[in-house]
Parts: sequence; structure tokens; C-alpha cells
Amino acid sequence: MNDGSFKMVFLPWLLESAADQSQFEQIIKNVLWLFNEKTAPLVTIESGPRYVVAADSGPYDVTASAFDGDGIVMDVKLGTSTDGENFTYTTSKKVGDIYVANFLSIEIGDTLYYHIRAEDNEGLYRYSDTYRINKIDLTPSRQLLYCGDDPYDWYYKSSVDSIVVSSLDRIGVHYDYYDVDRYGPPSYQGFLDRYPAVIWHGYADLHESFPYYTKDNPFAPFINNGGHLLFSSEEMLGTLLGWDGFIVTELGQSVYDVLGISWYAPDMAYDTLRIFPGLEQDGLVCGMDTKLILNELPFGLLADIVDPVNWGSATPILDAWVPGWGLWYSSYACYTAWHEDSTYRRIVLPFSLASLDDKNRDAFLANVIDYFGIVDAVDDVVEALPTKFALKQNFPNPFNPLTSIAFELPVGNDIHLAVYNMLGQEVRTLVNEHRPAGYHSVQWDGRDDFGKSLSSGIYFYRIEAGTFHQTNKMILLK
Repeated sequence: MNDGSFKMVFLPWLLESAADQSQFEQIIKNVLWLFNEKTAPLVTIESGPRYVVAADSGPYDVTASAFDGDGIVMDVKLGTSTDGENFTYTTSKKVGDIYVANFLSIEIGDTLYYHIRAEDNEGLYRYSDTYRINKIDLTPSRQLLYCGDDPYDWYYKSSVDSIVVSSLDRIGVHYDYYDVDRYGPPSYQGFLDRYPAVIWHGYADLHESFPYYTKDNPFAPFINNGGHLLFSSEEMLGTLLGWDGFIVTELGQSVYDVLGISWYAPDMAYDTLRIFPGLEQDGLVCGMDTKLILNELPFGLLADIVDPVNWGSATPILDAWVPGWGLWYSSYACYTAWHEDSTYRRIVLPFSLASLDDKNRDAFLANVIDYFGIVDAVDDVVEALPTKFALKQNFPNPFNPLTSIAFELPVGNDIHLAVYNMLGQEVRTLVNEHRPAGYHSVQWDGRDDFGKSLSSGIYFYRIEAGTFHQTNKMILLK
């Protein structure tokens, strides 16, 4: 339409439905010609390192696309900078419809910025987004990467991540540890691409360490290239999407594309799970109790409920009792936690792994290792039984709010393990049952037998196993 005062083009169909890229570009060129407009090329980085790279990574390849609606792309260059302001440019190479460039490795501790600049036949140019990478002193050495996102250890004096890490250590898993809260997201190129499997564990992760948009999230190419992912968090979804009622996700969001979550309800305050009815023989729940009670962590019960995007390929494993509704979530034919088998394997838990008790967490993580098929994860040895009774020092100590207490039994025995105050009064029974020979561990959350939080101070824990008796001291801090 052209009435002399303005020009307008109306397309009775979506521009994205053009037959191919060539037709799309021709339509754009024709419209710009009609409007008598001159524009610089559009340029986008398609792949390249971003965020944090490993110590032995590099050199790095960068690919980009460039399109000019009213002219011809004449030159595409890679710009690099150490300060984010002064860039040095090198020419890229065109391979088909993609431009390829590369830059050398950087030193540990260094930061590099880069972007792509495209120029057309009119001398007009435009820049892509600028990416930043920094190199840390971590060299991938295992097939499993543990990403810990637990920023509040400074607040409650005890890292919830240590609970999950203790489980991995107890079952003898080999892994590399990456502190997401300290470093931010890891790069796919030069870091995640070195691992076939990742465990992401978050607790109180109230910052966007897991990028909101799929295009910015390094776990998108990780999943798309066959990487296996266990994601456990109870606050990251709220951090990304908010805590206002029930939320439907959409394409382009990491929660939808990377985690495969179509819908979620935040902070549903459940503490009771069960193995999903009919799925008791699923390999991921082998050795676990059919009913599970979640431990309350420092900020209370904050677990979410979620639904998968891919109902057809998702297999439920856990079901939550939702107290606000007075029913099991499966009553709506919905899933609380599930796994998916595709070109990748993905497990989604909308609660913190740390809230599971030691026995069930250990069993679950051992099943995850088998499910992911990580061949070097566990030493192929049989652990010898203890040769004597022992009660270990609790860890961490001092602590708040959780501590682990380990004990060793050379033979099976009736065990009484309890916590006492300074007056010698028993305030909490931790174990009062028969335990088999082996290595055992329990947790204490600083509460008495009635669920009341105890005050700061010195407490004692004592084990009685037949003729063996031992008492140790620990300190609770608030």
C-alpha cells in the first residue's frame, strides 16, 4: 500500500513460512527496496565458547551467520579484546552459508571478549552480541561433572552441597566438581563438551546461574549433542520464571527446551514422596524405600511440582503428596519426577537431593550412575568390612543446620545412637534399631525428638552397640 504519505506491506501469512532462506531474504530485500531503506547486515554468533572454559581448552572455533536484506555481505570479521573496549579484528572464512573464525587459547585466570562484525557493499556494518570467556584452573579428568549451585553457605555456615558430595564419595563415584555459584555457567565449548554426564544440584539458588533463554544456556548444546543430565533444584525455576501461581513455560525458555518442563507450581511445601505407582521396578529407584520423607533444609520445604514437555517419552519415578490439595499428584495423572531416554538421558527432580536421607540418596545416585552408563565412575572393587567398632567425628563441625555422623560396625548389632545436651539429657534419638556390618551415616538437623530447633551450644552424641560405647562432642551454631 502506498497512498503518498506512507508505505505499508501486508503479508497474509507468516514471513517465517517462506519456502527457504533464499525466498525469505528476497522478500526482505524487496520490502526494503520499496521503503528505500538501507540497513547494515544482521550478524549472529551461531557457536563458540562462552562463560567459563577449562584449563586445557583452546584454541577456539567461532561460527557466525550474516544476512543483508538490501545488499551484499562483503566482509565478516572476528573481533577480540582483553578489556571489552578495544578490539583487534581478523578475517573469517566463509564455509557454505556460515562464517568460521578462530582464536588462540588464553591463560588460566585471563578473560577474553569477542564478537563478530559484518559489513555490506554500502559500507554499513553491524556487530553481534559480545561474548566473554574466562579460563579457570580446572582440567576435566572424569566422565561425570558435578555442578554445585549453593550460594548460601556464608549465611547458614554449612554448604548443602556437601551433603550430596558426601553421598557421591560414600558410593565411590569419581567426578569433577564445579562451583557454579563462584564461577557462573560453564561454557559448552571448551568445558561441558568434555563430559558425557552432568549432575546439577541447586539449593536456594536465587540467581540466574542457569541462563533463562535457551540460546544463552550452555546445557542446550550439551543436551542436543547427547549429554546426560540430572537436574535437582527447588528454587531455580522460581528464580527464572517467578513464584506467582502456576506457570506455563514456552519455546525459547531453558526450562522448556533444556529441562523439558512444560508447567510448574512453586514451593508446594510437600515432604512426602513415594515411588510412582506401578514403577517400583524402574532401575532408577532400585534399592530405595517405597515411601520417602524429605528432610527440612534451612529455608523450609520449598519443593516444586512440574510436568514434562514430552509426555510420551518421560517415565515417572516419584510421586508427591501435596498437602495443600490433600492428594497424591499422580491423582491428576501427572508426574513429580521423571526420566527421559532419547539421544540424551535426562532426569528432573523439582526438589533438592540434599533433602533425601543418606540411604535413599546414596541408592538413587548409584542408580543414576548406572543409568548414565559412566564406565569410569566407580572403582570395581569390593569394599572390605570394618575391622573394629568406631564412631567418627561429625562433619561439618561446628555446623548449622545439618551435620553427618558416621559409624562403623565390624558385625551386625543393635544400635542406639542419640544426642545429649550439656545436662546429659537425651534430646534426639538418631538410630534405635539393628544395623548390619558395614559403614553407616546419619544426619542431625539440630532439632529434638519433637521437631523443635535447639539453641546454639555444645552437644554430645553417643553410640551403644553391644559392649561398645563411645561419646563425641559437637557444636551447633545458629
